[in-house]
Amino acid sequence: MLALTSGIQAVQPWLRDPEVRELALIVLASPLTSEADLALVALEDRVPERARLALANLRELLAAVPQTPCDMAVDAATLARVADLDNVKGHLTGRCEDGSAVVVMAEGNRCMDLYVQRGRRHIYWSPGHHAECRIHPDAVDMVLERPEVLARIVDVVMAMGLEFYPAMYLSLEDWHLEHAAETLDELAALFS
Repeated sequence: MLALTSGIQAVQPWLRDPEVRELALIVLASPLTSEADLALVALEDRVPERARLALANLRELLAAVPQTPCDMAVDAATLARVADLDNVKGHLTGRCEDGSAVVVMAEGNRCMDLYVQRGRRHIYWSPGHHAECRIHPDAVDMVLERPEVLARIVDVVMAMGLEFYPAMYLSLEDWHLEHAAETLDELAALFS
């Protein structure tokens, strides 16, 4: 998880600029690859390549987290044991070092939902009424602020026994080339 947290840490200093933060959220949460691609290009003069590459790879990692509801390869009791989750009022809760928690609502081998809890605040991973996003924007904000939350989510997903193989790129050029056809198709659909 060191690569994960160092990738987020590479981006964090640049997020103090509200425009950069908005473009970063587009890269991470937009369901359209073309929109993410354009946001990465717009960040070119504002953010170093290492931070933009970290955003592209973080997008891939976030996309690999399964959408809920989903079936798990294990039952809820096994998930709790393997991922070191506590059963709190019927929800499986994994604490993070910063005091936040990743919570899984599961029954049998069905994961109904996943959310992050910070104090009394619950931030659901699913976008809900934010239909223009793949992930709830507040959850993306939480991940950018607290890398350990995403590390805990990855641990939980892996303990679910689900496929989790996010693509990771060594350069932005590789990312752009990999997604070029998808980007062009989306842009063509937009203008047709």
